[in-house]
Amino acid sequence: SSPGTIKVSVSYKSKTATFNINVLNKNEDSIIMSSMPNKTNYLVGEKFDATGLELQLVNNNGVTPIKDGYTLSLADGSVLNKVGTHKVVVTYQTKKFEFNIVVKKVSKIEVDTSTVDTEYEVGEKFNEDISVTVEYSDGTKEEIKDNFIVSDTEFTSTGANPINISYGGVDTSIVVNVIESNDKEPTQNEYQPTPEEPEETAAPEEPVEAETPETDTPKETNGTGDSTEAETK
Repeated sequence: SSPGTIKVSVSYKSKTATFNINVLNKNEDSIIMSSMPNKTNYLVGEKFDATGLELQLVNNNGVTPIKDGYTLSLADGSVLNKVGTHKVVVTYQTKKFEFNIVVKKVSKIEVDTSTVDTEYEVGEKFNEDISVTVEYSDGTKEEIKDNFIVSDTEFTSTGANPINISYGGVDTSIVVNVIESNDKEPTQNEYQPTPEEPEETAAPEEPVEAETPETDTPKETNGTGDSTEAETK
């Protein structure tokens, strides 16, 4: 086959898939940018990070990663102070590759408090998974759930306590109410409930003496068969 791009089709039953392969001359090398940097979106003041950028040398011997020897039009670690889309050029020998990074500036942040517990006890810490809506200077908005800074607050006093949130150099705050801990020991000046008095135990009832049944006086009989009551002498 001659050098160039060749379309390959694979069919199975009623399904067909196609893909392209690149055919090189026997001794020709090809250089490709196989992976862009991991991060391409930045906030003003952040540093450019080229981590993840990867070039490869492709030839008849296989694929070889290119770990050095290339240059960037924007040096790794450069502070990004200009808002907008910026083109970065990668140069290796006679080959050039391009990719874009976007730099934004935060104009306002808002915290969704609908799912946040706003009442705490003295001694507790604010520990909530919050959602922050970010508005940028170009008018676009984005909801984020990490990478912002929340003040590490342990509540030591009752009443309204502010919680500070910061992202991209912009701050906001929410207010939570702090109450006394239920585990606090009452002081002498605080009301202490009177302990319940023990119930009185009823005195045992006195036993009732059983009545002695009356007995009839025995009668004597005379010779006639009539009975007479015995006389007591």
